[in-house]
Amino acid sequence: MSKIVLPKDIIYKTGGFLRVLDLVKNCVVITKTNSEITYVNPSFTEVTGWTAEEAVGSNPGILRSGYHDEAFYQEMWETIAKDGFWRGQIWNRRKSGAIYPSFLTVSILEDDDGEVQGYIGISSDITFLKVSETEEINLAFYDFLTKLPNRLFLESSFKKLMAASKRAETKGEPAKIAVVFFDLNRFKQVNDQHGHVVGDKLLQQVAERLQKATRDSEMVARYGGDEFVAVLSDISNSSEVDIFCERVQTAMEPNFIIDGLELDMSCSIGTALYPDNAKTAEELISVADANMYKYKEQWRREQKQA
Repeated sequence: MSKIVLPKDIIYKTGGFLRVLDLVKNCVVITKTNSEITYVNPSFTEVTGWTAEEAVGSNPGILRSGYHDEAFYQEMWETIAKDGFWRGQIWNRRKSGAIYPSFLTVSILEDDDGEVQGYIGISSDITFLKVSETEEINLAFYDFLTKLPNRLFLESSFKKLMAASKRAETKGEPAKIAVVFFDLNRFKQVNDQHGHVVGDKLLQQVAERLQKATRDSEMVARYGGDEFVAVLSDISNSSEVDIFCERVQTAMEPNFIIDGLELDMSCSIGTALYPDNAKTAEELISVADANMYKYKEQWRREQKQA
């Protein structure tokens, strides 16, 4: 497959041509020359989890797994410019965060006047061919104990969210990103009194509650130890962050039952907003972490007075 040539009126028509692509069982993505997605077929949604409403207007970068470096993508686009297409295996990320292998062909989409109108990507999910390799790569991005995304996943996701935030800001849409940093109060005490097995089971239950407390535009990751980081996108004001924090605190209120033990736990929380409080992921986490420690110091003082 090289360049695909179609009459201009067909390329932009929402009728027959795209209705045929709706029936294709491979994932199909069409973009403009600036990589803005203009069309995805139902199979794309089935495989990736991204709906057409979510994908159209965004960039294929929403599928980036973080597995490939920039040199990989640069070579891909150099090949497309030279040969009119690129074909090969690529590791993508579903909306759920799971990484999967895909066999992809990207072709230049030209009109009958020879003008480049965009690109069309056709891909197949080949997880069934690479089960062990897929599991191995997912282990690199997910915490083994809690099954939550890990710090590496968090860092790679942040780049996409910040890019999306900048695009949204130019359109006058909600563009802020919130980072919520929290850790468990008295977790060391639990480990010291009841052992690390109970501590690990506690972390697993905390992770389950946090996942239930988050929505589609929110993500929670295990940052390390008993520290967790949540990322909220499409934020318009800080009150939305406060509501999320209340949800987290409410989720933590029921006592945890572990091997017959009943544990009363709470967490300290700190927040930061992009671009208000910081301009990079590292700075945001640092600000949220510092705010969390202020909260924890206040909690400690209250415990001493109780």
